[in-house]
Amino acid sequence: MTRWIGHLLVLGVMPAGFVLLAQDPVTVDPRHYTVEIDNRKVRTLRVHYEPGEGSPMHEHSAGVRVFLTDIHNRFIAPDGSTSESSRVAGEIIWAEPVRHSNTNLGKNRVEIIELELKGLPAHPASRTTSGPVPDASQTVVIDNEFARVLRMKLAGHQATSAYRNPDQVVVAMNEQHFGVTDDAAGRQEHTWHRGQVSWVSAGVHRIENLGDTPMETILIEFKER
Repeated sequence: MTRWIGHLLVLGVMPAGFVLLAQDPVTVDPRHYTVEIDNRKVRTLRVHYEPGEGSPMHEHSAGVRVFLTDIHNRFIAPDGSTSESSRVAGEIIWAEPVRHSNTNLGKNRVEIIELELKGLPAHPASRTTSGPVPDASQTVVIDNEFARVLRMKLAGHQATSAYRNPDQVVVAMNEQHFGVTDDAAGRQEHTWHRGQVSWVSAGVHRIENLGDTPMETILIEFKER
């Protein structure tokens, strides 16, 4: 399914045009990396580490990282140099390609959603301005030449206007019960769990929070190149 449906798109075959990383984290460390979505535009990975766990040397292509938990990591580069980095739950960043090994130095279980964009040119992403957000419930977190990331917050029983979105990956940041009205499938209701990920094809959508508590969703839009 390619719209707002709770089914996860998991493909076991690499699509045409996909260039496999020399040290693909899914191959190097399948215990900690699993594929959630894999299509012509993006590969989306779920990453999880218990305290003290880590991965051997591996590579990441450029893309978006969504931190579902706090994280304190130690990294080792191919030249042996080390660095440490901390992020907080709910933080979202754009990351350029990197090769490293890592260890979770924190006391908590770590979970991250990593989006690896496909077919990017070999230069760092430049910032850009994509114009107004589709709805007042959305704010811009990242905006560059390859992607725009929006944070959507809807209060209990609040709804968006009907708006047109490009192809995107959506990540639920909390427990959610919501309705979606779109231009193809009509109206549907869904219950999503925190950290749930789905691919949403371009179309016109109206989102309604059917719960009593606020819902927060990250929308990662892919720009045509």
